[in-house]
Amino acid sequence: MALPPKGDPRRPLHLAVRSMRLLGGILLLFTSCMALSVGMTLIRLGPKMLTSPLMFIGMLLYFVPGVCFFVFAHYLKRRQAWAVVASICLAGVGCLFMLIGLFGLAVISTSQSRGGAPMLIPAGIMLLILAALGQLIYHLARSFEAIKYMPPEERGFEPIMTGEQHDSRHLP
Repeated sequence: MALPPKGDPRRPLHLAVRSMRLLGGILLLFTSCMALSVGMTLIRLGPKMLTSPLMFIGMLLYFVPGVCFFVFAHYLKRRQAWAVVASICLAGVGCLFMLIGLFGLAVISTSQSRGGAPMLIPAGIMLLILAALGQLIYHLARSFEAIKYMPPEERGFEPIMTGEQHDSRHLP
């Protein structure tokens, strides 16, 4: 899907779809990294070791929003208004979790005696994701207007005329 030029009212919708696909891919990548970590732990500790349910809940916290971003992006591309609302809600909840995580990271880094230098990398990643979610919410809020415009490639029903054209004035 080509990105409309600047000034086109459909541009925020296309940018939102691209951002949602990117965020969904990143979240599914995090899920696969966690699954790999759980698998390596099971191999190292043996099958008798029961993995903590918190690991699976952690994987679901990445997997479910990642899949939802892909599903909502599909319906947003089809200009469904409910997908815009659901995506704004999902991105808002993601922002809330990122803010809680940043607060927790700040509390942990201030309580340690070594300082917060090792916590700068996770904090930077969290800030980047928070900025991406904020930009997504901005584009989604502007997408309500873009839903009204039909793209040129979707013209709908077009009758096919036969070789004979009838003029209504000369009918018997």
